Amino acid sequence: MPLPRLALSVLLTLAACQTYEFQPAPPLAWEVALAHEDLAATAPKPNLFFLVDKSGSMTLSADPSCGANCTSRWQALTSAMEKFASSSGTVAHTGMLAFPKAPMSDACQPPDMGDLDSLGVALDGSAVDDDAALQQKTDEVLGKIREITPRGGTPTAFSVRALAQYTPLVRPAYHRASFVVLMTDGLPNCNPQHNGESASCYCTNTRDQGSCRTPIGAPPNNQCLDGSGTAAEIAFLREHYGVRTIVVGFGTDVTGSVGQTTLEAMARAGGFQRRCQSDADCGVADTCAPGGTDACGRAITACTKSFYQAANASELGDALSKIRDQISCDPCSRALPATPKDARLVSVIIDGTPVLPGPDTWSVVGSNVVFVANGNICQRIRATTLLEPLKAEFRVANPLE
Repeated sequence: MPLPRLALSVLLTLAACQTYEFQPAPPLAWEVALAHEDLAATAPKPNLFFLVDKSGSMTLSADPSCGANCTSRWQALTSAMEKFASSSGTVAHTGMLAFPKAPMSDACQPPDMGDLDSLGVALDGSAVDDDAALQQKTDEVLGKIREITPRGGTPTAFSVRALAQYTPLVRPAYHRASFVVLMTDGLPNCNPQHNGESASCYCTNTRDQGSCRTPIGAPPNNQCLDGSGTAAEIAFLREHYGVRTIVVGFGTDVTGSVGQTTLEAMARAGGFQRRCQSDADCGVADTCAPGGTDACGRAITACTKSFYQAANASELGDALSKIRDQISCDPCSRALPATPKDARLVSVIIDGTPVLPGPDTWSVVGSNVVFVANGNICQRIRATTLLEPLKAEFRVANPLE
């Protein structure tokens, strides 16, 4: 018997009012970072790679208020590195690359890793933490800095990008933690995509704003600010390879509001916080507050400002000393091969056995796996030696977006 017209209308109306619960579709592809590591009571010393700004402004005085015979910014940097080499030359496996490459035809040409012989020092890639060899490598870094003559622009973003192709840094043997120390006296520029004629261009040459509209300001020698591009390249290093970037700014070009904002964004992208005990440790107009995490996954009180700022060689040397003190990690805290987007997608295997996270085992803190201090695994690590370590495997699965 056919349904009455009214009943059929009610049924159609009810069908039209049905609701559906849509579930997010799982990602179609994943990026899995994998690392095998020996866990022992003595953690391997990290890689510490200096990315050094040798732009033309480094020839300017470190202190603009001085009279004759002023110390240049490059001389101040060299002096600070001399102090670091003499007091801290064995704390890490060091290397360096200066930027820009800047041939006479292009003041903004960035270096690539093929320029290490002329503009830098390669990481040693050694399995051994031999203090004599570490000191020799740090002395090589200092020697290279002494050889360099500053010139050119500040292609920071493209110089950071080059590091992503450097396997000893981003995929280090023996799973050492890797840090980049970016030492710069100016704002990043030299992005050929920027147009000096555009109203959106902020000219980084604070002494001559019109210079961005002269031939030197045209691509590829563009002096427009490239802060967001630089922060993005720094974030890529951390998110894909677990490499943290420590930003050190010095000179008057980074003291203004634009300089402070730009370097802070770069430092936050690098994932390195400045440890402190009181506001006095942080400098003028900065505060020390709880809630921070250091590079080893430890809870710390940290300065609100994430980058180090120095006005002279002494302050620059002090900044390097503070960095030295923050890169040595507890053996029960290990850097992951990539920064996880979701801690639930991290897996840990110890001596062939999967170990779940928990209050007695491990947790993810930032880009680190931290084994519970009084837990069984951490106690086993502390009881081992480099000759008979625990065998660990760390996996990080991140969805491709």
